[in-house]
Amino acid sequence: MTPFPIDLILHDGWTAQDLAAQLQAVRPGDTLALNILPNANFDSKALISVLADRRDLDSITLRLDHHMMTAEDISGLAFFAQTQGICFTTDFILKDTDDVPGHVLGEAGRLRQITTTAAALYAAGHTVRWLVPLTPGIVYHLEFLGSLAAINGVTLVLLPTSALGGDRADLDGDDRLFAWDFVSYRLLDEEIDQIARNRIPALRRLCSVLSDMPAPEADAPWGILDSKAGYSEELRTRGNLGATLLRPSFDKHRGPAAAQGLKTKIADVADVLGCGIPAHLRARVAPEVRPGGEDPRMPYVLLIGAYGGEHIGDAAILGGVLYRIHKRHGTARAILMTQRPYHTRHLIPMLDVPVDVEVQEYTPANIRAALSSVDGVVFAGGPLTDLPKQLVRHLETATRAKRRGLPFVMEGIGPGTFVRKPSEVTARRLVKLADKITIRVRDDARREIIQGCDIEIGRDPAFDYLETRGETLTRLPVHEPAQIATLLDGTAGRPVIGINIRPIGHLFTPAEPGRDPAAHTRAVEDRCERELAQGLMDYARQTGTDPCFVFFPMNAVQFGMSDLRSAWRIMQHLEPGTDFRIWQADASLDGVVALLRRMDTVIAMRFHAAIFALSQGCPVIGIDYRIGKRDKVAAVLADAGIEENCRRIDELRANWLSERLQAICPARTVENVT
Repeated sequence: MTPFPIDLILHDGWTAQDLAAQLQAVRPGDTLALNILPNANFDSKALISVLADRRDLDSITLRLDHHMMTAEDISGLAFFAQTQGICFTTDFILKDTDDVPGHVLGEAGRLRQITTTAAALYAAGHTVRWLVPLTPGIVYHLEFLGSLAAINGVTLVLLPTSALGGDRADLDGDDRLFAWDFVSYRLLDEEIDQIARNRIPALRRLCSVLSDMPAPEADAPWGILDSKAGYSEELRTRGNLGATLLRPSFDKHRGPAAAQGLKTKIADVADVLGCGIPAHLRARVAPEVRPGGEDPRMPYVLLIGAYGGEHIGDAAILGGVLYRIHKRHGTARAILMTQRPYHTRHLIPMLDVPVDVEVQEYTPANIRAALSSVDGVVFAGGPLTDLPKQLVRHLETATRAKRRGLPFVMEGIGPGTFVRKPSEVTARRLVKLADKITIRVRDDARREIIQGCDIEIGRDPAFDYLETRGETLTRLPVHEPAQIATLLDGTAGRPVIGINIRPIGHLFTPAEPGRDPAAHTRAVEDRCERELAQGLMDYARQTGTDPCFVFFPMNAVQFGMSDLRSAWRIMQHLEPGTDFRIWQADASLDGVVALLRRMDTVIAMRFHAAIFALSQGCPVIGIDYRIGKRDKVAAVLADAGIEENCRRIDELRANWLSERLQAICPARTVENVT
C-alpha cells in the first residue's frame, strides 16, 4: 500500500505533547509519509521525542521553503530516521526568483545557501532533492536547475503546483508544452538510465498530465496537520500523482527494464521497414522525367520535410517556402506533415504568411488522405539528412504522389551527410523523383547525393521570410519586449555581443580506431566552450569596452538539443563579474529578430542564427559545428563574402575569436574614453 502523505506544518509555540496527541489520531492503521514544514525556531529534539515511538512511518521528509537550515541543524533528525530504518530526505523548494546564472557567476543569495547546504548533506551521505513547482516563471530555467542539481548530487523533482497545496493553477499552453518536452526528452530519454526505476512510472504520468490530452483521473486526498489549526484533508493532483512524485526513492535499480528499450528499438525498425520497403518498390517504377515549361499551378499543396523537431530557424524556412510557392505556384492552402504536431502548432502562429496551413501528424494514413485532395507535394526546405524514419516517410509520400501524377518539388533544401548506406540510397531515390530542386548554398551543389540532378542554386528560404519582417514585427509576443529590455538593461554605449551556441551529437564525427566518437565529440565541445569563454574574457580585458554578452537560444527545447545547455557550459568557464546574460526562454521568431536588431555583432554556431543575424545586417562570427570538415555555417558566410569570420568547432581558439571581435567592435581610444 502506498503510504498516505501528510504535511506537518509547525508554527512558533508548538509543543511536543499537543503534537503527539494530534498525530496519534491521524489515519490509524495507515503507513504515513510525513512531510515536515518547519518554523523559524525548529526544535528537532522535541520533534524526535514525538516520533520516537511511532511504528507507522514509512518516510520522513524535511521540506524547506522560506526557512533555511544548515546541514548541522538537519543531521540530528537524519540520524534518528536512519536508526529507526525510516527513509529520510531533505527537500528544498526552489522559487522563480532563484537566479542560477547569477549564482554561478558569483552572486550571493538564497540559491547559494541552498547549494552549500545541499553539498554538505550529500557529502555526509544524505539524500537531497530540489522541488521545482512548474510555474511560468521557473519552467524556462529547468535546463540550468537540472545541470546545477546534477553537479551537486541532488535529485531534481518536477511537480504540478497543486502537489504543494495552495491555490496556484498548473501550467497551460506553451509553458506546459515546454515542461512536457523537458520531462519527455531530458528525464525520460537522455537521463533515464540515471533515474530510480520506481520513479519512472510517476514521471510518465506527469508527462500525461502535461500533454494536450491528459488522462482523466480524480484528485486524491492529502493530509495536513497544522500545529495551530489541527488536522484536515484536501484533494491534490490527479490520481495522487503529487504523493507519488514526492515520495522519497531509495531504489538501487536505475533506468527502465532492458525489455522496454528492446521493444522501442524493434518498433522503430518495424516502422522503417514497413514504410520503406513498399516505398522503395514504388520508386523503382516511378517516372523520373521532369516536366518542362512553366511552374505548375498548385493552389493546394502537401508539405513535407524535417518538421516536428524544428526550431524558429526551420519555421523561418517554412515561411520562406510558403512565400515562394504562393508566388510561383499560386498556393493558398497547405497541409504540413510533422512527426510532432503539437510542437509544430506552437511554431506556426509565429509566421505571417499568405498561405493557410493545416498541421497533421506524419502517418501513412494521413499521407494517403492528403494526396487525394492536393495539387502537388513540396519538400519545404531544410535538411535532407540521415534520419531514417523521416526519409522513408518522404519516399513514401513522393512515390505515391508520382503515381497520382502530382508534381513533386524540393524547395530550398540542404543536402546533408549520410553515414548509413540505406539512408543514402533512400535520399538518392527521393531526389531523383523531384521535378525541381532548389538548394540553399553553393557548397550544396557538390554534395554527392544530388549529383546528376537538375538543380537550381538559390539561398536558404529563411532569407525570403526574414525580408518580410518590417519595422513593425507583427508576430512579436506581447511579453517579449519587456524580456528584451531586461536583457539589455544598462548596456547603452557598450558593445553588445549576441551569442548562439548549440550542443552537437556524435553521429557525424569521423570514426577513428580506438576512439569513442561520443567521448571525442564531447571533448571537442568542451575545448570549444573553454576557448570561447576565454576569447570573450580576453576581448573584454584587451579592449576596455566593457562589453555585454547576451546568449539567445534558437532552440530552447530538449528535442533537437537545447541551446541553453551550451549556455550553461560556457558560463562555467567565465570569471565572476563577466557580464554574460542569458535569455532563458523559448524565444519567438520575431523576438529573436527584435533582439538581433540591438546587437553589435553575433557569434553563431547554429546555421540559422547566422542567417537571422545576416538578414538584419548584423556582423557575424561563425563556428562551423562539423568536426574535421567544412560545413554549412562556413558555406553561408562564404556566400555572404565573410568566410574569414568562420572557424570549425575543433579549430576555434581564444586569440582568433578575440581578434575577430576587436576587428568588428574595436577598442576605445584614450580620447573616446575621456
